[in-house]
Amino acid sequence: MNHQYTLESLESRRLLSAVITPLLTDGFDGSSVNFSNWHIPAYDPNGSTYLGRTQLRVSQNSAAPKVSGGAVHLTLDSYNPTSLAGNPSFYGTELISNQTYSVGTGLDIVVRAKFNGPIPGGIVGGIFTYALKPGGVNHDEIDTELLSNALRNVQSNVYANEPLGAGTPLFSTLARGNDETLYHTYEMTCTPGEVDWYVDGRLVRTDKSRVPAGPMAVYLNIWAPDQGWANAYNSAIGPTAKARHNQQFGMDIDSVAIRSVRVRRGSAASAVQSAAAMNTVVPAMAIVPGGALPSVDAFGAIDGAEGTWDVLIYG
Repeated sequence: MNHQYTLESLESRRLLSAVITPLLTDGFDGSSVNFSNWHIPAYDPNGSTYLGRTQLRVSQNSAAPKVSGGAVHLTLDSYNPTSLAGNPSFYGTELISNQTYSVGTGLDIVVRAKFNGPIPGGIVGGIFTYALKPGGVNHDEIDTELLSNALRNVQSNVYANEPLGAGTPLFSTLARGNDETLYHTYEMTCTPGEVDWYVDGRLVRTDKSRVPAGPMAVYLNIWAPDQGWANAYNSAIGPTAKARHNQQFGMDIDSVAIRSVRVRRGSAASAVQSAAAMNTVVPAMAIVPGGALPSVDAFGAIDGAEGTWDVLIYG
């Protein structure tokens, strides 16, 4: 189902119309993972299920992560019951969307997540898109990474038909008094001309030089990197070969929304005519020149008397 909303940008006085089509919406309201939306990876001998110092749980010998209290619980254990003798590793968790998503006219991914505190340094919570390109060398990827080494900083990264490597990481700082052990809304919006990252509705990065095309799957994971990722590695934590010494760490995710977006720009001169159309589409909302509209994410919740509406806010 498509939803069309029109509004006037208060800062630039541009008029925008956004057509938003939900592709996947999951509030993790049940008691188990919805397998029509998600799966955990299958073991791959090429090493794709081994990240840093972490073996990911795989479908051949593990169940999906638990769901309770309106959230899915991704866990990382310091004891891996499947590790080879004499070679202990961490035991991580990954969820992968069953569908892949092309950028098309626009792709918007919104995830609300947190680490479970207290949590030591050396752990990564990943929210990202990924696809290997034909030929198996280059890939597309858009990242939001939570690093427990820096709980007030969120790392973004992007690859557009590029090989694996460091990419172009950038840290953005959360508002004072906040850290990654509290729920935050992380959003990645990719249109044909740019990629934008938002945290709690605040634009933290724009990249116009690297724009993936997809199609890409959406990944959610938790793992412990090795020394190759210096900003995320912590030598003070390590895997154990004994189950009784296990330590478990976690990341909770209570909502995921994936949406296609088509945006049309109009002139401020058409504001009067468009206001009438807007009031027809969204009766509870009206254009308020000079005012301020509340926002949760870039296409986020606007609360009106008759409900919550998805709209696009451009500064």
